[in-house]
Amino acid sequence: RMKDLERKARWQIRIPAEIAKTREERITYMTEEASEYVEPFLKDKEPDDLVFPSLKDNKKPISKSGYTKHIYNAVKRAGLDEKYEHSGQLRVTSHGFRSFFITELGKAEGFFGHYLAGHSWANKEYDRYNDKDILRVFMDYENRLKIFDRGNPDYENVIKQMKQKIRETE
Repeated sequence: RMKDLERKARWQIRIPAEIAKTREERITYMTEEASEYVEPFLKDKEPDDLVFPSLKDNKKPISKSGYTKHIYNAVKRAGLDEKYEHSGQLRVTSHGFRSFFITELGKAEGFFGHYLAGHSWANKEYDRYNDKDILRVFMDYENRLKIFDRGNPDYENVIKQMKQKIRETE
């Protein structure tokens, strides 16, 4: 819900205990790159409004299966539906995004990715991050979470092509 988002130096996302897998409230952040694409969905929303409601019922949150289906459809439309040979599973999935996040932050800052992902075994007894620390570390390493390589000389063409695909899809 909108009340769980707060714009600071980055969008802070509060994961309420009642919907967290571990039943413990935690915070995480959205990259600036992701913010560019999510912010249009946030305009004109009230605090109790859902950020991503179900397409069938605007008052209900999107279900896990609905979310997975949307990711699958977007992956297919983008032509990214390559599968692993050994398992036949798609390479790009919602779990893959989570795994990428945890892995990249872990390379930079030990268990930090697991900490932000809410893994209960991430040693919170010894790794005590306050809100300022979390934001600072996240911002220090957020460049590892970029999907688009702005250093790529063909970056602008790739973005133009993607925006054209989005317009066609809409």
